[in-house]
Amino acid sequence: MNMAEIEKIHKGLLLCALALTSIAVVPKFADDSFNVPKMLILVALTSSILGLMLRHQELLGIRSHNRLLIVLGTFLGFQLLVMVVSGPGILQQFYGTGGRNTGWLTYFSASLLLLSAMKTKVDSFRTLFFRTSWIVGGLSVLYGLLQSIGKDPIDWVNPYSPVVGFLGNPNFQASFVGIIATIAVAALLSSGVPVWKRAVLFAFILIALYEIKKTSSEQGFMVFLVGGGIVGYLFLRAHVRKGLILTYLFMFFGGALTSVFGLLNKGPLAGLLHKDSVIYRGDYWRAGIKMTLDHPFFGVGLDSYGDWYRRARTVEATLRRGPDVVSSAAHNVLLDLSAGGGIPLLVLYLTIMGFVVSAAICILKRSKSFDPYFAAILGAWLAYHVQSLISINQIGLLIWGWVLSGLIIGYEFYGREQDSVVEKSASKSPKVKVKFSSSGSYLIIVLGMTIGFAIAAPPFISTVKYRLAVESSNGVALQKVVTSVPIDTTALVQSSILFEKNKYNQQALELIMKANQVSPNSFEAWRVLSLLSLATPDQVAEAKAQMKRLDPHNPDLK
Repeated sequence: MNMAEIEKIHKGLLLCALALTSIAVVPKFADDSFNVPKMLILVALTSSILGLMLRHQELLGIRSHNRLLIVLGTFLGFQLLVMVVSGPGILQQFYGTGGRNTGWLTYFSASLLLLSAMKTKVDSFRTLFFRTSWIVGGLSVLYGLLQSIGKDPIDWVNPYSPVVGFLGNPNFQASFVGIIATIAVAALLSSGVPVWKRAVLFAFILIALYEIKKTSSEQGFMVFLVGGGIVGYLFLRAHVRKGLILTYLFMFFGGALTSVFGLLNKGPLAGLLHKDSVIYRGDYWRAGIKMTLDHPFFGVGLDSYGDWYRRARTVEATLRRGPDVVSSAAHNVLLDLSAGGGIPLLVLYLTIMGFVVSAAICILKRSKSFDPYFAAILGAWLAYHVQSLISINQIGLLIWGWVLSGLIIGYEFYGREQDSVVEKSASKSPKVKVKFSSSGSYLIIVLGMTIGFAIAAPPFISTVKYRLAVESSNGVALQKVVTSVPIDTTALVQSSILFEKNKYNQQALELIMKANQVSPNSFEAWRVLSLLSLATPDQVAEAKAQMKRLDPHNPDLK
């Protein structure tokens, strides 16, 4: 096996991780049909990538990005420290909260995707990237169209728009379609594209915009307008006079500011863009800011925003929609990071993204021509970050942000003007005569995938067993699965309620006591304890005291 074969396998693993994680769902098979299967596939495939990198680290040139590696390592290492010092729930922080699963393991895998993406050479990767984007985007848009006309073969339980794609939420679907449509704009504007392909791309963009409309989620349009706007700027920058570019930028930023003011219920677009959900996001952001300021060094725990939301929200937020309406995320990735891991974790993340910004600036300074590949990855990267500022870091979206980050850094590195060190490395690489054992390389890939699968499998197995136990009304199996590691507090609470309803009062009490032991900051666990028929007066009093501690502004708690 030579270097070319290693790189081919590397690219295949990266694109498989990106594509399969984006579309992975297990309908009617697991209690969590979206997030847990995505995490399982992501961890398994990135672990195989890690195995390949460790075996061929010299050929893959990992050491050429020492500073970024140090920051990434510190980012992940600090998260491990947060897991230890921020209180109970280490496994919850490792795997992430049920329904989100954006804990340490997911960020570790995302970091591996970034490293993998930045080692891809542009000339041999751009076509593969575009094809993967079309396949994933096409499947997602097609499925969304079926949902929009009521032909979804799966009966999802969803109180919002039925257009949820493979991501489980219309907001996520709208943003994802906006990102893919941005890539389509870059391809549409590239030179040498046959007329029929331009027609297909143009039709795809129109269909994508129609689907965003059907999601009833304005953030999809915002994502597309920013991403597509940047692609348009890069195109005009290469083809028109400076005066027209300045006019375009003036219109672009003017439109962006008008839209922002409209979302805030100000200006001419207020009636069109403003929704109550914007006010609710403000409540989530203020709670995230309070968690950050109250716990500036280590945060409240990775992916633990939901456990702290009630006590961090304002009185107005408590009363606005009622005290029982809560959130498990800040709807802003930066605030999720700072709330969960403190200001140091936020700074480390921004530093990683700073490498991307620095690389993009270097590329823009170096070349004035229009490169549709660079326009696509930069426009999509910015589109992703627009989404990340107003929504949740869903795994199917998160991976695109981290892969695009790596692609931009890699584009700058491999396209850099001849540098003495880079030139020496580049001139020597093709001359390497060393042959590696194919069996050894494939073995390390399979071994890495197996280890990753084993590490990420417990939450998936648990959610499958939980659904089977509930559907079969098997109380013994249900009690066993919800008390097995990794323990999901939500599953414990729901199971306790089920046992109480079916007159298995002792089992209900045992499960809820276990929930309070595992997650003493779970408001729902204490509330259920206060309502159980076998709870003693002392237990009820303790539960109400804990509920007041966790939700101090709740007027229903005396």
